[in-house]
Amino acid sequence: MTEERTRALVEMGVDMVNVSLDGVDAETYADVRRGANLRTVTQNVEALNRAKAERGTSWPRLGIEFVALRRNEAQIPALPDVAQRLGVNRVLVTHVLPHTPEMAAEALYGRDERPPLPIAIGWATKSSDWLLWGIVELPRMNWGAERRCRFIGGKALVVGWDGGVSPCYALAHSYPYYIFGRRKEVSRYTFGNVNAQDLAAIWTSEDYVHFRAEVRRFNFPSCVDCDLRDTCDIAEANDGCWGWIGKSLT
Repeated sequence: MTEERTRALVEMGVDMVNVSLDGVDAETYADVRRGANLRTVTQNVEALNRAKAERGTSWPRLGIEFVALRRNEAQIPALPDVAQRLGVNRVLVTHVLPHTPEMAAEALYGRDERPPLPIAIGWATKSSDWLLWGIVELPRMNWGAERRCRFIGGKALVVGWDGGVSPCYALAHSYPYYIFGRRKEVSRYTFGNVNAQDLAAIWTSEDYVHFRAEVRRFNFPSCVDCDLRDTCDIAEANDGCWGWIGKSLT
């Protein structure tokens, strides 16, 4: 986050900048994000706030994204104080998507509902001439299908570093993850590339329009909610059982 980039974010009229902050002290943050420095991150946020103040604007608004783990769970109650100090008016707490069996042991969620994460909700923060009320968004404590997609519902998409257009973060790259002892494989899913096509043309293409319609119907399975999850060989093969959309998104 150079000074030039900081100024550009303000001058471009960006709506929101979210910062990953998975620990409220330097030791915890460096433990979660290996090699990262908490002071560098907070200095970047402070520089962005100065650039906003110099131009008399409250944009972009600031948010913190905190991945909740067993190793940092005790620091969650301190997030509102950190947010207020940094001029942040939105904190999003999410669960970890484990890419290794070892990381799976850090997960706080289960199959059944668990007690909510301990955090006080609400704080006031000043941004330019505005007094904003801060909010915290907490995740559910059980894993299962919500039967909705916030990206599709919010008419959002993801543009990758190489220009590839994906429908959401989860499908923006290929990776394994572990859920309740089972390894799953996710493959990157794109509908075009902004280096070769106009973004509007990609958004209105037949394949992408069809995809969004199918996701709104949500006619695909959630293996972790299924009564046959412990004996199903289709799930073991990382395949779907309700048709093409299920196969694509399992």
